[in-house]
Amino acid sequence: FFFFSYILEKIEIEGMYQNNSPSSLLFSPRVQSQSSDIYKALSDDAARAWLALSACAIPTMMKLGFSPYSPGISFHAAFSSSMVMQQSPSRAAVYGTVRTGNLSWSVTPSVRVTLETAGGDRIQATRARISRTEHGWEWLVRLHPVRGSAAMAHTVVASLLDAQGGAAETTKIVDVRFGDVWLCAGQSNMWMPLYFTFDRNLSLHKAMGGFYENIRMPCGDSKDVQLSARKHAVFPAWKTARSCASEISTSLLRNGQPLPLLFSVCAACWYFAESLTHRFKLEQRPAPALGMMCVAEGQTSIEAWLPRRKLAGCTNTLWAVCNVKTSDNCSTDTQRFGKTYEERIEPLLPMAIKGWLWNQGEYNCRGNAISGNYLGRYGYACELPALVSYWRSRWSEEPNSTDPLAPFGIITLPARANWMGGRDMGGMRHAQTASFGVLPNDALPNTFLAQSYDLPDSWNVDAGCFA
Repeated sequence: FFFFSYILEKIEIEGMYQNNSPSSLLFSPRVQSQSSDIYKALSDDAARAWLALSACAIPTMMKLGFSPYSPGISFHAAFSSSMVMQQSPSRAAVYGTVRTGNLSWSVTPSVRVTLETAGGDRIQATRARISRTEHGWEWLVRLHPVRGSAAMAHTVVASLLDAQGGAAETTKIVDVRFGDVWLCAGQSNMWMPLYFTFDRNLSLHKAMGGFYENIRMPCGDSKDVQLSARKHAVFPAWKTARSCASEISTSLLRNGQPLPLLFSVCAACWYFAESLTHRFKLEQRPAPALGMMCVAEGQTSIEAWLPRRKLAGCTNTLWAVCNVKTSDNCSTDTQRFGKTYEERIEPLLPMAIKGWLWNQGEYNCRGNAISGNYLGRYGYACELPALVSYWRSRWSEEPNSTDPLAPFGIITLPARANWMGGRDMGGMRHAQTASFGVLPNDALPNTFLAQSYDLPDSWNVDAGCFA
């Protein structure tokens, strides 16, 4: 170890070691490009010894629980500055991970979370609950209820404490508002970006002009969202509506020209927030801060949004069909069953929210899929109430977090008679109400409905319809 440290001190390659850990240096492509410089700095024998040590010692150290990284603390990927947290009476959750570094696994880290005003005045401070998982240490705090305000900014500080209770390392998110958080989920009709809608330019101009200052969201395309602890987390950073409208997307292009980042957000999710804001302003009431989180993913069946063990309560589902046949892309479907839930829903369960918006069903229209009947406990009409009930139960497991009967909004399918080969579009829209025809009902209490059967046409963006 002395020799390894000595060699690292002697190697001075500009920009390679600064802001990088030893492990990232050892395996950096730049090491190969500058190998001649290394050999100039060292004798051949020393260079061989260094490379051998780096190839053998570092992996062995990491297997034994050592890490070249120092201990550190971070928020979960779904948390960032400018976000919205659920207002009172709910107790908003704040959670993240602790990187142990060289800390012993036998020593449980200690974390404190502090809520402050934008000016730095402390409002509350709470020690976090610590749990050990297969992926490391995780921490979670339930804040005391905070009254909502679209105008009042807060700062949330997470501190990794030393043995004396002092802050050894801190991280924080700023410009946090408390209001109502909505989760938007489903497949391509929910994922569809604002770019593909008629009112996009009006929304853009109003957002840039500050009309929707109460609306905030993870500003980006939801198709790349990945929150499972088993993989590298991917989640867009939270932004205000004005900031999201003012920034330019690096991936959304038209005729080679970049478009506003706002055009990449989920359209149905955005327009819901717009409608709520208009309603509050029409009634001359202050609009709450609205946090619109979209995790939609195209080409997903309802079975993908539930754990596999929860699919057994309903018969004649796409899951059942795919268990007896391999055509109609069933092999792809079975790989997705439960996986979307694991990657996009389960990591967000601790977060207190106001409610959900659901726009899904096309992928359950194809092949031999059955719209079904709620009372008969089969088909989509059985699965959707099961999803609503399960999500509500999981999100409300912690007392005073999400309401056990939090509102759940459902958007019906458009009237394309041949969508995904579906032969029973009327029956599927009926199934989206659990066979009752209206919402709310006994199977789906405290739900609401947006009909889209009046949207039968598909429009070509490049044909000039959006010019």
